[in-house]
Amino acid sequence: MNDDQFAKEKFMQMSIKGKAAHIWEYYKIHIIIAVALIAAALSIINAVFINPAPKLFAGICLYGIQESDNFMKELSSSLTEAVVPEGENKEVRCSAFYESESDSTVGLYLGQKFDVLIMAKELDIIIADKKEFEDLVNYGYIVNLDEFLDTDFINGYAEKEMVLNGTNIEDSTKRPYGICIKNSSVISGSRNMNGDSIYMGFVRNSENGENSVKTFKEILK
Repeated sequence: MNDDQFAKEKFMQMSIKGKAAHIWEYYKIHIIIAVALIAAALSIINAVFINPAPKLFAGICLYGIQESDNFMKELSSSLTEAVVPEGENKEVRCSAFYESESDSTVGLYLGQKFDVLIMAKELDIIIADKKEFEDLVNYGYIVNLDEFLDTDFINGYAEKEMVLNGTNIEDSTKRPYGICIKNSSVISGSRNMNGDSIYMGFVRNSENGENSVKTFKEILK
């Protein structure tokens, strides 16, 4: 009897528990790799075919405003429920970009992330206090309101002194850029967006025009 036959006969004489221990002892690395590959394949199948991640409906940026994670999740959830048509696997995504008094690297990281999302065209609406908002207008991040909204709609808020004008970077004329959201019900739970100095406007390179307008008007309610 050669060694292979002896080993096979010995294996056959083992108990089920012994066989399992023997297999694990000699093939555990192969088993671990196989399980990992199967798990990865199942995860990809689930993410792509069974439960794909929602696509972007509209992206909202709170610039210079820090809110709790719960508030941000609730804001995203309530807006998604209000504006995304039933049956569409899309969502309104809300992000906050602010300076941290305790850690300067946080502000640097978030500033870089803000620029990346702008370039990736994943931000459509910016909300900021008056000073930050005016800076963003001057830097060219925010476009005139009349690029997205009709004149009568803008004038309705202008009559209530809720429109913020700025200088158009292309022809130096005064144009409407933001609308005050002090009466918005969806930010009623905010700890930092109170008062008359919080404004909302459209990102210059937004490609979600109709979705952005729908979300913008929902926030104004």
